[in-house]
Amino acid sequence: MITKTNIMALFMERQHFINKANPKSYAKIFRMMSPVSTLYWTRPGDPPLLAHRASFNDLQDNDKKRSRREIVKGRFQKGGVGYIYADEWELYAGLYRVDLGKITKQEYEILNLLEHEGSMNIHELKAVTGLYVKDLTPILHRLQQAFKIFEDQRDREWDRNWYAFENEYPEVDIKHYSRIEALKIVLLRFAYMHVSFSLEMAKSFYQLAKAEISQAIEELIEEDMVVAIELNNAKEYMSKVDYEYLTSHNLLDMPPSVIMLHRSDFLVKSRELELKNRFKDKDHGLLYYLLIDGEFKGALFGRFTFGPTELKVLKLNLPADEIDKRKTEIYDAIYQDDLNPLDNPLLNVIQNQ
Repeated sequence: MITKTNIMALFMERQHFINKANPKSYAKIFRMMSPVSTLYWTRPGDPPLLAHRASFNDLQDNDKKRSRREIVKGRFQKGGVGYIYADEWELYAGLYRVDLGKITKQEYEILNLLEHEGSMNIHELKAVTGLYVKDLTPILHRLQQAFKIFEDQRDREWDRNWYAFENEYPEVDIKHYSRIEALKIVLLRFAYMHVSFSLEMAKSFYQLAKAEISQAIEELIEEDMVVAIELNNAKEYMSKVDYEYLTSHNLLDMPPSVIMLHRSDFLVKSRELELKNRFKDKDHGLLYYLLIDGEFKGALFGRFTFGPTELKVLKLNLPADEIDKRKTEIYDAIYQDDLNPLDNPLLNVIQNQ
């Protein structure tokens, strides 16, 4: 049946929060949730991860994949850093490639250097061009977003090389997919990972124009790949396959769960504006969100530091009696999390928001 409970049960299964993903299933969801970000508060050069979803150390595994260029670094959602599988360059070029327009003299000089002299790090580029690093960096990022150059982040070192994209990937046709064609592919993946999604969620994650996303969704509906549904008095979308499956199956209730998610997580980025509006604290910065029984019902506030993270306030959208009943479970999810060390032995403030 198409109910919130059934949708949530299938959603939790696919996110692998309860039954952790093995390497094969992890590779599938990494691809479907791409571009995958690094942890929100992390050291420069750390590899990406899908927090709380793997049955193995995915940080180490992704570090090895990155060193072999199985996964590669790019700038996608409005210039944000993300990782994709290298065999999907064409798909994400179709989705995110920025048209340079008239190339500037400095852009031409840097591109010409990398095309004819080979790879260079930023210090070598600085020495040849005479530009300061602060001036070089935005030029490199702009060329990177145009898929003209490639940043080879193979390890956790700060000093990394830049290459002419075409020299490293001559077989890749960056114009293979149109924006709408690429959107239709990734939106089916987005539907699979969320089971049901809204137009606003897709815009929040992919950071593309709402009109383009809407056009891609309408074409998928016309092609009988996606179905529009009414859920909680709002219009949402799901794949035709999932619609038919849920129409004929009544799934078991999912077990209770509390999961702490960082601010660059796939699910957080899919609801970023909504979550920022729901959870606020005028005195402290946002640290993490809490996914409770598959829904965002809490947020942690405090301060990130280079030592233990300082926790100050925990805000929850739960009835008071449920907070009392589940306090130990919630604290365990926070303090047993290995993403960042936390300083407080106990949170002394809980606000019901």
